[in-house]
Amino acid sequence: MLRKLIILLVGILCLCSSRLHASHAAGMDIKYEYLGPSGSNYQYRITVYFYRPCDYNALAAPGSLPVYYRCGVGGAISMVTANDSSMIGYYTIIESPCPGPSNPCNSPYIAYQKYTYQTTITLSTCSNWEIWTYENARNNGITTGPGGNLCVKATINNSVYRSSSPVFSTDAISFLYPGGTT
Repeated sequence: MLRKLIILLVGILCLCSSRLHASHAAGMDIKYEYLGPSGSNYQYRITVYFYRPCDYNALAAPGSLPVYYRCGVGGAISMVTANDSSMIGYYTIIESPCPGPSNPCNSPYIAYQKYTYQTTITLSTCSNWEIWTYENARNNGITTGPGGNLCVKATINNSVYRSSSPVFSTDAISFLYPGGTT
């Protein structure tokens, strides 16, 4: 009797369940900016750019992201929260370079929303700082690796020089067209 009840419950769960699809993390970028000394340590501003499809049906962008850091592979992991510095709900629209509608978020054209998150951390001297963040809903349209978490990482060697990461002049989102150029 108990076995039949378990089989019945499993059957109901299988019929009522639906498959979940990660859909809102299209890309990320991380950078650091050296702000100056803080006692015997050094302060850095960490900026994370988060890109999501410009689709009103996609999941919302997170209000904050965790930023993890450690000195070397075996170092203790610390975490701070990077808040949406552009105010929750505000974003920059990254549109296709091809002509399209005036509101690309409400059309069949592809566009993305870019959110900016920032936090400040204080680091001691270390030749191998690792800084990273992730979002756990990688977009299904990304086919260059496994699904799951979308993670970005930066490394800092502040044992000799105090510097900032390179800043790219273009966003971390590309548009590809069959038979066309990017």
